[in-house]
Amino acid sequence: MGLPILKHAAHDLLRLFDQAESRWVEHLGQPEAMEVGTAYANRLLANVADANHVRDVTLPEAMSPGRAMRLVEAHFQSRETRCAYWQTNRSVPDGRTLAIIEHLLAVGFSRRTADVMRLARMPIVDVIAPADVKIIPARASYRHVREIAGELAREFGAAQAVEAAVLHLDDPHWDALLAIRDGKALATGGVLTVGEVGRIDGLYVSPPSRGQGLGRLMMLRILEICRRATLRHVMLALDPGNQVASRLLANLGLEKIGETIRYHAPSGRAPSP
Repeated sequence: MGLPILKHAAHDLLRLFDQAESRWVEHLGQPEAMEVGTAYANRLLANVADANHVRDVTLPEAMSPGRAMRLVEAHFQSRETRCAYWQTNRSVPDGRTLAIIEHLLAVGFSRRTADVMRLARMPIVDVIAPADVKIIPARASYRHVREIAGELAREFGAAQAVEAAVLHLDDPHWDALLAIRDGKALATGGVLTVGEVGRIDGLYVSPPSRGQGLGRLMMLRILEICRRATLRHVMLALDPGNQVASRLLANLGLEKIGETIRYHAPSGRAPSP
């Protein structure tokens, strides 16, 4: 039986993606409601952006952008960490977010986007791994999870990526896979299930193993998990500059439905006066 792909307005799909993303980050940082949005903080993962940020940002009436920023900075200081980025609430009128966006950009924050991709059709292909490659659940080998997360950390300068990867394995709704050859981790990736939504994340292939079809293999295995779970929507976020991944995903039946926008704090920024 194929995956039931339903037609929905793009805005509704993006809201579902945001909800799944909130579930993803709350396993890293403790969520707390604020006047301006929901803050996630974890001083033990101070270098992990998803563990320290504020999302669903909306500027309350009569509150200035400067006051909103001071409230957020004070909150994170009290948690002994720092807010890495702000993400506005796409479900409110632009007038409720425009002033804070303009303020963030004016004080040096950078705007970063990611394409939100949704599975439009299930690929009809056999999922066959090379004879010398084993695909196993990531929870079956924490050692290999740490190994490949360490490679990712070194490649992208993602400090504490290993700790974050291990934390995600504690989430029973996160199904992660590893590709292993001769006792070495080659690739990883997984899907987070939130209701009827599957959010694919963490797809990574070790540099020496690229160009061998492992990214495609891992995606197909992940989509097979989604098919068995009869998820109605399968989505992921993609760096728009990653043309190799973009072509792979298009070939597998994923299409862009929108984007997420984050406003990242400049490195070493001092608190607002």
